[in-house]
Amino acid sequence: MKRILSLLFAMSISWCAMAQDDAFVHNSDNAESHYRAQFQGYALLGADIMPYLAGPSIDIVMGARTSERFYIGGGIGWHNLLNDSSWIPYISFTSDIKIYIPVASSDLYPRFDLTFGGIAVAMDGGIGGAIVGLGTGLDYRKLSVGIGFQMPIFAHHRIPLGYIRIGLRFGK
Repeated sequence: MKRILSLLFAMSISWCAMAQDDAFVHNSDNAESHYRAQFQGYALLGADIMPYLAGPSIDIVMGARTSERFYIGGGIGWHNLLNDSSWIPYISFTSDIKIYIPVASSDLYPRFDLTFGGIAVAMDGGIGGAIVGLGTGLDYRKLSVGIGFQMPIFAHHRIPLGYIRIGLRFGK
């Protein structure tokens, strides 16, 4: 167990050191460029929307941009849906994958988002479930905007929701 913890500690230190370096390393011998993983995270406010349910959401996602076109991370979110006169709060624990579309601008990053994970609901004694989502978004410098579709899946029903998110991207 000590060896595993030591290995994880060493990996986390080296990952933090890599995140401090420039994203690209140029090899002058053969003119190849290699991409280094870099830390990147998101703090997002938004709304989950459908005809008879709507409510606010807060999501924090942290991960790494592993190439020019690929990001993988994990997140936690708080969502609160209003149904007639009652609130349905739930917490999401997700894995997030982003695929960036290359464009000429260095400040503009269009992307596709895929989300999947688990949820815990604070109603009816607390129930759990799963969540899947598909969306698209745009990062402009440090500003991030996204829209899409997600579906919390509970034991006895599914709730298809549209969403909109706006927030800040931090890290490189």
